[in-house]
Amino acid sequence: MRVSTLNIRHGGGNRVDAIVASLARSAAHVLIVTEYRNNGSGSRLRQELTQLGYAHQTHTSPAPSINGLLVASMNPIRELPRVSIKAEHLHRLLAFQAEDIYILATYFPQKERKYPVFEASMTWLLEKTACPALFIGDLNTGRHRLDEVGTTFVAAECLDHIESIGWFDAWRLHHAATREFSWFSNSGNGFRVDHAFGSPPIRSRISGAWYDQRPRTEGATDHAMLNVDVDVDQVL
Repeated sequence: MRVSTLNIRHGGGNRVDAIVASLARSAAHVLIVTEYRNNGSGSRLRQELTQLGYAHQTHTSPAPSINGLLVASMNPIRELPRVSIKAEHLHRLLAFQAEDIYILATYFPQKERKYPVFEASMTWLLEKTACPALFIGDLNTGRHRLDEVGTTFVAAECLDHIESIGWFDAWRLHHAATREFSWFSNSGNGFRVDHAFGSPPIRSRISGAWYDQRPRTEGATDHAMLNVDVDVDQVL
């Protein structure tokens, strides 16, 4: 099963067609769209994905101008209970099951506002540590001097907390100390902010993880797409 995540930048706007083309090119079984907006563009995006075969969908429902999450799948998915978090962050976490994999999709805020989302995520990760599970999306942080040139990330230490309970960086599992960025600032500085972490039982089942830079370089959005291939047992 391929799980792909793409930040579509402020809901996509008039770039929906280009975004859909990028998502279709992923050949993913499950799509996690960050910065989805529950508005006209979001409705059009959902309709076009349905036409492509992604008929099983769920999404957070923030105000039309607020960035949230959309999950679209080729096969049935089971939405899981909402993660316990303050109402102001409810749209940032979406838990579901695809085949036998538990998945927590996420879109993190900036700066110190990340910490409550990390705390709520950690509770879920601890509960799912013994299960085949993924934590995936735009975390808006990374490792100092590895996922960025300098040390500007806020909450970088939270990635250490995730790994301290046995979870692992799925992309780095296959790329060691390689540096690749998934987003660039207006001044041209690169950052790897789109991540996928796997639980211990899923480690041997991750067969590949890579970034597709074309959505970013072709102008569909300002992020690269992260793709993760994981072996599954058909249970849904």
